[in-house]
Amino acid sequence: MSKLPFIIRNERQFKALTGLPRKIFDTLLQAFEKSLKDVASHRDRKRTIPRQRKSGGGRKGVLSTPEQKLFFILFYLKNYPTFDVLGALFDLSPPKRRRT
Repeated sequence: MSKLPFIIRNERQFKALTGLPRKIFDTLLQAFEKSLKDVASHRDRKRTIPRQRKSGGGRKGVLSTPEQKLFFILFYLKNYPTFDVLGALFDLSPPKRRRT
């Protein structure tokens, strides 16, 4: 697996972290990638104001590949960690809080 936040040593560890065997994850990943593309194209078609910049501009997310995004979602749903734990494991910055 490319660019995951930590090393997955074997199939048992992968299943413990995501709840799925690698083979099923790969099958689900194909459908997930298609869904991400469908959502992006739908969002672009729904746009009423023309773009000022080309698609793909702006800040890039920490979870840049569909594989990383799907792993993150499955990990969260299987383990239900706090946001602080997710931030530490996936190198996510804490949300900005409003000062009152």
